[in-house]
Amino acid sequence: MKIVKFLIFFLFSSYIIFYLDNSGIGQKLKWMSIFLVFFALLFQFKRGIPKKIILQKFMIIWLFLFNVFGVITSLYFDILSSSLTTLIGLNLYFLIFYLASYSIKSTDNGIIKFNKIVIITSSLLIIFAFVVNLPLTLSQVHTYFFGRVRIYGIFQHPNYLGSVCFVGLLASFINLRLSKGYKKAYFLSLLFFFAFLILSDSRGGLYSFFIFLAVYYSITFVKKFKKLYVRLFLFIFFWLSLLMVFLLLKNFALSILENDELLNTFTSGRVDNWRYIIDNFITRNTSVYLFGHGFSSVQYLQEIKLNTDNGYIVWLYEAGLLNLIMVILLFLYLFFSILKNKTWNTFGVAVFLSYATYAFFENFLMNLGHIVPLYCWIMLFLGLFNEPKRKIVNTETTTVEITHVV
Repeated sequence: MKIVKFLIFFLFSSYIIFYLDNSGIGQKLKWMSIFLVFFALLFQFKRGIPKKIILQKFMIIWLFLFNVFGVITSLYFDILSSSLTTLIGLNLYFLIFYLASYSIKSTDNGIIKFNKIVIITSSLLIIFAFVVNLPLTLSQVHTYFFGRVRIYGIFQHPNYLGSVCFVGLLASFINLRLSKGYKKAYFLSLLFFFAFLILSDSRGGLYSFFIFLAVYYSITFVKKFKKLYVRLFLFIFFWLSLLMVFLLLKNFALSILENDELLNTFTSGRVDNWRYIIDNFITRNTSVYLFGHGFSSVQYLQEIKLNTDNGYIVWLYEAGLLNLIMVILLFLYLFFSILKNKTWNTFGVAVFLSYATYAFFENFLMNLGHIVPLYCWIMLFLGLFNEPKRKIVNTETTTVEITHVV
C-alpha cells in the first residue's frame, strides 16, 4: 500500500527531525507519525485478520507478564500517570513492530522496499543537516568531546548523527546483498553513511557496525558447508580457539579491566557513571532493584548530569531486574526465531548482536524514541514470519508465479 510506504517515510523523517530540533516540534511529529503508522497497518486487515498475524502463545504470555510487572513498576513512581503512559506507549510500539514486520515479510521484496525508504530518508536529512548551516558545520572542527574532534552539522549531538548513519549502513548493506539491481547506488550509500559516521566519531556506532559485518561474514562462511558435522566442527574449533586466546591474554585482559582510567577513556567516561548509578540508585533498595523507579524516571539522572549511555543500566534503573529479565527473554525468543528462519537468519543474527552491543554504549535498549531501536526491533521481529511461498501454476501456454502480496 502506497499510504503505508509514505507513512513509514514520514515516520523516519520525524525521528531524524527530532535529532535536529530542540523546540519540541520534532517530538510531536514523532508521536503523530507513530499513531498514523499504527492505524495504517491496522487498515491493511480491513478484510479480515490472517491467521499468521494472530499473536503466538509466547507473545501473549510475555505481554501479559510485561504489563503486570510494568504496572507494579509504575506504582513506585511519584508520577503514576507518566509511567503508565510510557507503558501504554511501549505496548503500542511492540504492536507496530509485530504488524510492520508481518507487512514487510508478506510483501514481495518488502525488506528491500523498507530499507530504500530508510536510506533515502536518512540521506536527505543528513545532507540537509550539513548544508543548511555551513558556518556551524565548519566551526565544529574546534568542538571537542574528551579530546576528540567531532563534526555533526545541526544535529543536537554527534551521537545522533552516528545513530542515523548506523541505521543507514545496515539498510544499505542488507539491500546491497539482497537486491539484484542498483548495486552501485547501494555501494555509494554505504560510503556516504560511513563517511559521516567517521565525521561524527561515534565509536559505539562504528564498532557495532563492524560487529555486524564480522558476524554476517562469519555466518556466511559457515553456511557454505552443507554438512552438519563440518559446521559443528567449525563451531567447536572457533570457540576452542577463542578460549585459548582468552587464556593466553587473561592477564592482559585483567590489567585492562582493572584500569579504570583506560576504561573510562575508551567509554568516554561512562564506566564511573555506570558504577555510581548502580551503587547509589539501584542496589541500595531491594524493591527498587526488583521493580525500578518507574518508566521515564531516567529524566532525574539526566537533570543531575549523570551519563546514562547504557540501555541495560537505564532499563534496570527505570524498570528493575524483573522487567530487565522480561526484555532479555523477548530478546532470546526473537533470536531463536531468527535462527529457525532460513530466509533471514544470516542478517537477523548480525543485526541482533550489533544492536545488543550498541545498547551497551547508548540508551537504545528500550528507549524507542530513537531511530536505532525503532529500526533494529523491526528487523528482529522479521524472524517471526517467513516469506510467502511461491506457487507455480502451469497453463497450456505459460507458467505463472503467484506471490501473496498484502
